[in-house]
Amino acid sequence: MNAMSSGSGEVKNAFLKFIGQTSEDKSHKKMIREEMLKLEQEKLKLEEDRIMMMDTLLMAPDQVTYIQLRRAEILKKRLEESSEP
Repeated sequence: MNAMSSGSGEVKNAFLKFIGQTSEDKSHKKMIREEMLKLEQEKLKLEEDRIMMMDTLLMAPDQVTYIQLRRAEILKKRLEESSEP
Protein backbone atom coordinates (compact mmCIF):
# COMPACT_ATOMS: atom_id res chain seq x y z
CA MET A 1 0.00 0.00 0.00
CA ASN A 2 2.88 2.39 0.69
CA ALA A 3 4.20 2.02 -2.85
CA MET A 4 0.77 2.93 -4.15
CA SER A 5 0.50 5.95 -1.83
CA SER A 6 3.96 7.06 -2.84
CA GLY A 7 3.08 6.74 -6.53
CA SER A 8 -0.16 8.65 -6.17
CA GLY A 9 1.66 11.33 -4.17
CA GLU A 10 4.14 11.78 -6.98
CA VAL A 11 1.33 12.02 -9.51
CA LYS A 12 -0.44 14.57 -7.31
CA ASN A 13 2.76 16.63 -6.95
CA ALA A 14 3.40 16.48 -10.70
CA PHE A 15 -0.19 17.55 -11.37
CA LEU A 16 0.04 20.45 -8.91
CA LYS A 17 3.33 21.53 -10.48
CA PHE A 18 1.71 21.42 -13.94
CA ILE A 19 -1.25 23.47 -12.70
CA GLY A 20 1.14 26.06 -11.27
CA GLN A 21 3.07 26.29 -14.53
CA THR A 22 -0.16 26.61 -16.50
CA SER A 23 -1.30 29.48 -14.27
CA GLU A 24 2.07 31.18 -14.65
CA ASP A 25 1.89 30.73 -18.43
CA LYS A 26 -1.60 32.25 -18.52
CA SER A 27 -0.49 35.20 -16.41
CA HIS A 28 2.55 35.71 -18.62
CA LYS A 29 0.46 35.53 -21.81
CA LYS A 30 -2.05 37.99 -20.36
CA MET A 31 0.75 40.38 -19.45
CA ILE A 32 2.19 40.12 -22.99
CA ARG A 33 -1.25 40.76 -24.55
CA GLU A 34 -1.74 43.81 -22.33
CA GLU A 35 1.68 45.16 -23.26
CA MET A 36 1.00 44.61 -26.98
CA LEU A 37 -2.33 46.40 -26.66
CA LYS A 38 -0.63 49.30 -24.90
CA LEU A 39 1.97 49.53 -27.68
CA GLU A 40 -0.72 49.47 -30.38
CA GLN A 41 -2.58 52.27 -28.59
CA GLU A 42 0.60 54.34 -28.37
CA LYS A 43 1.27 53.74 -32.07
CA LEU A 44 -2.27 54.88 -32.95
CA LYS A 45 -1.88 57.98 -30.75
CA LEU A 46 1.37 58.90 -32.52
CA GLU A 47 -0.30 58.51 -35.92
CA GLU A 48 -3.22 60.66 -34.79
CA ASP A 49 -0.84 63.30 -33.44
CA ARG A 50 0.97 63.32 -36.78
CA ILE A 51 -2.33 63.91 -38.61
CA MET A 52 -3.34 66.66 -36.18
CA MET A 53 -0.09 68.56 -36.78
CA MET A 54 0.11 68.03 -40.53
CA ASP A 55 0.60 71.12 -42.68
CA THR A 56 -2.04 71.15 -45.41
CA LEU A 57 -0.95 74.30 -47.25
CA LEU A 58 0.72 72.46 -50.13
CA MET A 59 -1.81 69.61 -50.37
CA ALA A 60 -4.34 69.03 -53.09
CA PRO A 61 -7.93 69.93 -52.13
CA ASP A 62 -9.01 66.29 -51.81
CA GLN A 63 -6.07 65.58 -49.49
CA VAL A 64 -6.99 68.59 -47.36
CA THR A 65 -10.56 67.34 -47.15
CA TYR A 66 -9.34 63.91 -46.04
CA ILE A 67 -7.09 65.40 -43.34
CA GLN A 68 -9.90 67.64 -42.10
CA LEU A 69 -12.23 64.64 -41.84
CA ARG A 70 -9.60 62.59 -40.00
CA ARG A 71 -8.96 65.48 -37.61
CA ALA A 72 -12.67 65.73 -36.87
CA GLU A 73 -12.80 61.97 -36.15
CA ILE A 74 -9.76 62.19 -33.88
CA LEU A 75 -11.16 65.17 -31.98
CA LYS A 76 -14.52 63.47 -31.53
CA LYS A 77 -12.82 60.31 -30.24
CA ARG A 78 -10.63 62.28 -27.83
CA LEU A 79 -13.58 64.28 -26.51
CA GLU A 80 -15.52 61.07 -25.91
CA GLU A 81 -12.54 59.51 -24.14
CA SER A 82 -12.04 62.57 -21.93
CA SER A 83 -15.69 62.65 -20.89
CA GLU A 84 -15.73 59.00 -19.78
CA PRO A 85 -15.81 58.59 -16.00
